[in-house]
Amino acid sequence: MPQWYDVEVTSLQTLQDALAQLRGDSAVDVGLREALAPLLTYDDERGTDLAHTLVVFVQLGGNVAATAETLFLHRNSVAYRLQRIEEVCGLDVRDGKLRRLLTTALSLADPELLQELETEGSRDEGKRKE
Repeated sequence: MPQWYDVEVTSLQTLQDALAQLRGDSAVDVGLREALAPLLTYDDERGTDLAHTLVVFVQLGGNVAATAETLFLHRNSVAYRLQRIEEVCGLDVRDGKLRRLLTTALSLADPELLQELETEGSRDEGKRKE
């Protein structure tokens, strides 16, 4: 006889399996690239790192202090970057609903796209080392 926790684990596994099938789906990647396109273009043209900042901010649940610590920046610098992100692509990154959407999209994105965004972040680290 299954226990309540067996059903919960089975249901959770079913959900994880369903989400795993969506991972790397081209529609997710296309939508994410489209949403981040203005930011990626801005970064390329100006040598900035706003897309990487956004990814880290979203992955850390919208926590400015944790983002600053992860990126080795002052909190005010992160706040300034978030303001620029909003100006460049019109995304209100402080909106919880948007962050949940981006979190889901990032978790389902092709790992190569995530690697590409992470590589963008190394550009900024190289500047600080010089």
